[in-house]
Amino acid sequence: METEDRLTAEEQGFFEVLVQRAAVAQRKVDYDLIQETRTTLSEYTTMRCLADAPDGTMRMGDLAAATGVSPTRISRIVEKLAHDDLVVREKPAGDRRRWNVSLSDRGRAGLSRGDHCYAASVRRNFLGYLTPQQLRALVSLLERLPAPRQSDSADRKDFPVQGGDESAW
Repeated sequence: METEDRLTAEEQGFFEVLVQRAAVAQRKVDYDLIQETRTTLSEYTTMRCLADAPDGTMRMGDLAAATGVSPTRISRIVEKLAHDDLVVREKPAGDRRRWNVSLSDRGRAGLSRGDHCYAASVRRNFLGYLTPQQLRALVSLLERLPAPRQSDSADRKDFPVQGGDESAW
């Protein structure tokens, strides 16, 4: 007996396939990047965002929003990239609370290799299964879904539990 508080079998099947396929493609691209460039997909995405920024520099909060990860997570990613000399962190003049991040020369040099690996992996693990017409149709359908917001990437601890009870079960 189906009720409004449960998904129909068709809804459940669609959602499971969507999430599963996206997760599989993401893991495969991440694996390929690690093997070929020694950077994770999150690290590559962070570097790509910095390279695409108008002046090549982004504030940490803006970088977190652009990459869809929490401020805590972007701090860890940037810390590792800085340790590997792929990005530079600087305090902007007159604002000791914030950090600006930009690619280092080494980061810019390595990004073209990352771009090649990323494109090849995405095509091999995802896009290669679709015709150009199917890809356009899928993009059109997915664009009907809500776009991510900065708050969607917040740490779980940032979301208050309804009713004050720690367990939703």
